[in-house]
Amino acid sequence: MLSYILRRMFGIIVMLILLSMFTFALSRSVPGGPWMQNADIPLPPEQVEAFKAKYNLPFALLSDPDHRVADMYGAWGEKKMFGKSYEGILRSTFIVDEEGTIVKVFPKVTPKGHSREVLAALQS
Repeated sequence: MLSYILRRMFGIIVMLILLSMFTFALSRSVPGGPWMQNADIPLPPEQVEAFKAKYNLPFALLSDPDHRVADMYGAWGEKKMFGKSYEGILRSTFIVDEEGTIVKVFPKVTPKGHSREVLAALQS
């Protein structure tokens, strides 16, 4: 049981770090772009704020401990690691316009090359 919990915690930490690196790189690539960065994280608000403060992130991190927002976007579901199934955040990116309409969805995101893909979509 302890190894399962450690794997889950490690997965969340890796996801947060990758998300932070991606959004940081993207914010430097498109200065003053007409978009806002948000991250929906399934942790309590105190932990999310501590993470944001620790890394001095210049964008909103949304706490979603009961994963209602992630469910609405289809970004919460079954995952598998080391032969075990569990529920968790599905790596996805959504580009939302000023009116709140989803313009582009990137499901099953992998970090390699994703920032260039999103940047290309934002510039088109």
